Amino acid sequence: MLRPVLTMLAVLSALACEAAPAAWRNIIPEPRSIKVTGQQLEIVTAAGPQATLVLGDGSRQTQIGAEEINQRLTTLGLAPLPVKACASVEDLKGVTGLPIVLAACEAGPLARSLVKTAKAKITPTDPGPQGYLIQFPKVGSRQVALLCGSDSLGTLYAAVTLRYFIEKAGDRGLLTVGEVRDWPDFRIRGTGSLQQMRKCLPVYGAKGEDYVKALQGQVDWMLRCKLNMLGDFFYGSEKVPGVTTVAEWVKPINDYAHERGFLCEEYQSTNVGTEAANKNDPRFAGLQLLNGMYFTWSNDELLHQRAREMAAFYQAAGLDCVVLHPQDGGGVPDPELWSKRSEADKARWGDDRAAADAHVFGIYYEEFRKVNPKQTIVFVIYPYSAIYLDVEGIRKYYPEATLAEIEKTGRDYHQRIGQLIPRDVAVCVWLGERKFMDQFRACYGDRPMYYWYKMASGWVDSGWIITASRFMGSNFYGNNGDIMATRIDRNFPNYITRAVAGQFAWNAKSEGAEAFTGSYYDFRTDNGQKPTPVIDRWTLLACRNMWGAEAGPLVFEAFNKGIIPSLIVQPGRVVEDPNRALRKQNLPPIEITPEMMLQQAQSCRAAAAALDQARPLAAGLEDIPARLFTYYLQRTHCLAPYAQAHYHLMMANQGVSEGAADKVEEHVKAGEAVIQEGLADLQRLQQETADLKQFDATFYRNAKRGAYPAVPGVDADFGKLRDSLVAARRRMADRALKVQRVKHDGPVRVAIYSPAADGGSAIGEKSWELTLKGLEGYEVTLTDDLSLSNLLKYEVLLYPQCTTGRSAGRYEFLEVLRRFVQEGGGGVLFAHNSVGFERSQFGYETTFPQIGLGAAERLDSNRVVVAAEHPITTGLKVGDEGTHSYWDHLTIKPGSKGTVILKDPAGGAVMVAGQQRLGRVIYDGTILLAKDNKPTAAEGFERQVFLNAVKWLASR
Repeated sequence: MLRPVLTMLAVLSALACEAAPAAWRNIIPEPRSIKVTGQQLEIVTAAGPQATLVLGDGSRQTQIGAEEINQRLTTLGLAPLPVKACASVEDLKGVTGLPIVLAACEAGPLARSLVKTAKAKITPTDPGPQGYLIQFPKVGSRQVALLCGSDSLGTLYAAVTLRYFIEKAGDRGLLTVGEVRDWPDFRIRGTGSLQQMRKCLPVYGAKGEDYVKALQGQVDWMLRCKLNMLGDFFYGSEKVPGVTTVAEWVKPINDYAHERGFLCEEYQSTNVGTEAANKNDPRFAGLQLLNGMYFTWSNDELLHQRAREMAAFYQAAGLDCVVLHPQDGGGVPDPELWSKRSEADKARWGDDRAAADAHVFGIYYEEFRKVNPKQTIVFVIYPYSAIYLDVEGIRKYYPEATLAEIEKTGRDYHQRIGQLIPRDVAVCVWLGERKFMDQFRACYGDRPMYYWYKMASGWVDSGWIITASRFMGSNFYGNNGDIMATRIDRNFPNYITRAVAGQFAWNAKSEGAEAFTGSYYDFRTDNGQKPTPVIDRWTLLACRNMWGAEAGPLVFEAFNKGIIPSLIVQPGRVVEDPNRALRKQNLPPIEITPEMMLQQAQSCRAAAAALDQARPLAAGLEDIPARLFTYYLQRTHCLAPYAQAHYHLMMANQGVSEGAADKVEEHVKAGEAVIQEGLADLQRLQQETADLKQFDATFYRNAKRGAYPAVPGVDADFGKLRDSLVAARRRMADRALKVQRVKHDGPVRVAIYSPAADGGSAIGEKSWELTLKGLEGYEVTLTDDLSLSNLLKYEVLLYPQCTTGRSAGRYEFLEVLRRFVQEGGGGVLFAHNSVGFERSQFGYETTFPQIGLGAAERLDSNRVVVAAEHPITTGLKVGDEGTHSYWDHLTIKPGSKGTVILKDPAGGAVMVAGQQRLGRVIYDGTILLAKDNKPTAAEGFERQVFLNAVKWLASR
């Protein structure tokens, strides 16, 4: 699965001692043409500056270019150069030392004269916007360094490039003589997330000017990698923030970024209100309500009001790009959940969704254009993927859809709306196969595309380097307005992935580029394992750029081995998305094996050894590289023992399934020893890194109890892992346990499976707790322990939509739960995906097929009908209709012994119940959750059925 791991310290030492390449070799994105003569000019000596930065035009970007060059000198401990404005070649006579001229090619007589003298091949259109050249012509007998852009941003990029031609030798600053010609493919290149930057040190915890300055440092890093799109300020919030937020930091950051050629964007939904704020307002009655948000295609008053509020905020905040997202969800069968539109929407638009969408977008367009005629406006037109033009491909995912339905919601819709929307907007689309992207773009004429490119399948389940940027070139068409908005931001830090993405966005034909063929991310291969050029050339270059020629190759050892932190601490999350896609195609799911975990452990150990070698070099690093070095040093030392112990846990769990007691004991002991050694190493590391600059403000927050953050929201909790190892012994003993029947007396004893602390995840479990907690006659316990001896303490187990924790897997799901019910007389309720579904951890496989055979389909409905007289429906009559809290449910295929309790109004079974020897089972296709995905206590009809169900499961 993974590339071979380098473990010999001698090899690592050799890497560190290898002759350090010149700094100009560390530029990323790498210039298209670079020729170095070998000559070096002294620009600073012990006597002071020997060169002058000459501003050949008055643009702010040219001034920033000079500041960038002087910042490089200051960082090297050298004196900055004087800065002087000159209008003509004649003015250069008054310049001290080497004139380093910064100017756009047509900005004035000085630039035009030098371009002519140097016979430089540069015009405003060649190489074009953001393009530049660096040359060292002679004017008479005097040498000049010319940094010339096709425009002022190109001049700034020339200055950013020249930074790498400056090196320090003793007390001298040397400038390497060479020639560079360069330009970008995509004019706008994304990957900038303010949300990420705000969570790291030194931004985290800073206030006022310090906060803004720290964020400006992040913008500077992006500039030096020639990334020029900043977004995700508010983590996808649907609400317009207050004016105080704008004044404190949003506007200052955007102003700073704009001067450096950035596009500053933020996504907003086209909802007109929220249930929390507007449910009592009669104007919102009857509107489409999705995920707690109100939408309308027909209430122009509300649409204009919301659009005006947004336009005013964007103007005040200095956000010059708005990405407008309509209702999400429904896929091919029901895009934008069009079937749930209001009666007013139906009356006005009939079934013409394209015209209705164009109308909504048109109102936002109108209001934004009134406020800012130059605003970049992006429409997210659902479904926003060229894959929907691949009729045969789509049928693999929606086998129930007819060809006519796929054409209607795909090609026909895009062709029609393409005729209705304004000409000067951009259209959002996912990266797609070239032949389908050709068709997609044809629907929209010459409008630019905004490529929404999420580089991995989830926000936190990718590795430290993702190689999917190699596909960018598939969708490069040369359209000047196209935006490559790579979305990799929330799995942070991802500076190296962002830098590599910048390489392919700048030069779509960079070595290693591949044609996109429909699958852009596979965690087994695309996290540092392949393809070789993306790793061995561009990732290594990005590491050298970040950490320098000496430390960079050593830190690179953390990026070339396929380390995936989430695979180590939450493996179920890693396979969730790919397995869902595989099951839709009737392909076997991916299983995480002990061998995969062992490889992760070996990779982390080798990376930690390499970073230990680089530790003496950390003191000389700049702020961001220094903090990131500490981050990876701490993480590798943490994840190496955790992954090794997790491997032993997986082997012990395997022994439990096999009934091999010796194997269980061997691996439990080995895992406990690894944890003890790992915690001792981390305590030592904490002391040794106390004086280093930190990136993660939370790394040592829970260190006393042996828990360290690994991925957002999930810790490497060594105490919990030790508990899981010990639990393997208990589960092994449970195999021989003679089960005593559960007693059904006293308060109803309910266990709710909540695996988060054990490395799993769940949805809906907290709502059950809210409903039962404090209710007379019930004892409620959240548990992450599915061992039989633990379950027999309870009468009822509520099993939510979830991925199991480290201590549980197929054996517990299929064998232990079966014994709890059949031999112990317990009751189990399986909810939502856990009834057996493509998104379930175990797919459509169920523990009790005699009761339920898995889901039949998912319906966007919260209405159900009582289907049978049964203790679960006590107080209700057959035919009574009720609602549940969430906006969808699954219908279930009943088994031979299953009784349909509730059904969808269309007839599909939503709840199925039945007896299994001594115990009872319910498969419930609903989920107890508020429409905004937050926990909520059951009320009304839903509460009545739920409490009856718990009592019935408890044989009461």
